[in-house]
Amino acid sequence: IYGKNFFYNSKLLVDGRSILSVSGIPAQTEVVRYVDCNTLVYLRFPYSRELKQVSLRIVNPNGKQTHPFNVTIP
Repeated sequence: IYGKNFFYNSKLLVDGRSILSVSGIPAQTEVVRYVDCNTLVYLRFPYSRELKQVSLRIVNPNGKQTHPFNVTIP
């Protein structure tokens, strides 16, 4: 996810639920990794390859947040 002014502890909401930020990647789950103030990486390990539309939103610790945006991913 590319943007600007991300913090190392920014939260990613997927369909309204928070995705944990971790350094390791557990199997069969979703994680978000902070790269820099312009880049977050959302890793998802789907149980199906069928495409699904999800809503994403970034929330910074100072309370500022993006408008929700929709993507279609497996």
